[in-house]
Amino acid sequence: MVITDMFKSLYNFKHYKEMAKRSGKHAALYIFLAIVFFSIATSLLLSMSAAQKLEVFVRNIPDVELKNGQLLVNDGQPATLEIPGMGVNIKYEPELQFPPSITDMLNTSTVAVLTKKEVYIIKNSISVERKTFSSGNAKNIPRTTGEEIWNTYGNFIKKAAVITIFIIVPVSFVFSLVFWIASSLFAGYIMAAIMKRAITGPQLFKTAVYIQVPVLIAFYLLFFIPGVSVNFFIPQLILSALYMQQILNHYPKKEINQNAA
Repeated sequence: MVITDMFKSLYNFKHYKEMAKRSGKHAALYIFLAIVFFSIATSLLLSMSAAQKLEVFVRNIPDVELKNGQLLVNDGQPATLEIPGMGVNIKYEPELQFPPSITDMLNTSTVAVLTKKEVYIIKNSISVERKTFSSGNAKNIPRTTGEEIWNTYGNFIKKAAVITIFIIVPVSFVFSLVFWIASSLFAGYIMAAIMKRAITGPQLFKTAVYIQVPVLIAFYLLFFIPGVSVNFFIPQLILSALYMQQILNHYPKKEINQNAA
C-alpha cells in the first residue's frame, strides 16, 4: 500500500484525501521508505561519479616529495590542481612570501595553498589555518607520482569515499526533509486559509509528509541537471503550494455560521 501511495502521490491529488485518513504509523513508514529509496539511489549515483572524479584527480597529482620538513611538488614549479566536480583548487606556491588572505583564497576558489614549508587551509570559510610540514609526526615521503598513489591506495580511496557518501546522504536527507515538511505544512496552512477548506491539523500534517515524494523527484531533476545550480527552497515552496492547492480542491469548504443578532 505504501509503494502504491508513493506512485499516486505524483499525480492523483484526490488520493491524498484518502491517505490523510490513514494512521500516523503509515505516514512514518511512508517517509522512512522514501528516505531509504532516495538515499540509496543518490548514494549509488554519487559513488560512481565520485570514484571516476577521484581517480582523475589523484592520477593528475604532480610528483610529490617531502624531505626534512620541506615539500617539493612539480620539481619546485608552481602548480594548481583542480578538484573535479567541486569548482575548487589546491595551489602549490613554493616561493610564497606572505600568507594568503581568506579573501584571496575565496575569490580564487582555493581551499589550500602549499609552500615548501607550510600549508594554509581555509577553516569554516572564515579564516585561514596554518600548519608546517615539520610539525607533529610528519615523516619524509620519497618522490611519488599521482599514478603511484592511485595504484597503491586507489581501492582504499574509493571505499572510503563510498562509505562516506552512504553515511552523509541519508543524514542530509533527514535534515532536509524535516525542513521541507515544515515549509510544506506552512504552505498548506496558507492555502487552506485562503481557500477556506475544512481540513484538520493532523490531516494537513500528513498531507505535508506525503507531498515529499514529488518534492524529492523535483530535487533530483534540479540537482542532476548539468550546469544548473539553484537554491531549492523557493522551488520546493512553490511546488508544495501548487500541490496543496490541487489537493485542497477535494476538501469541502468551511461552513460559516452566522448568528442572528
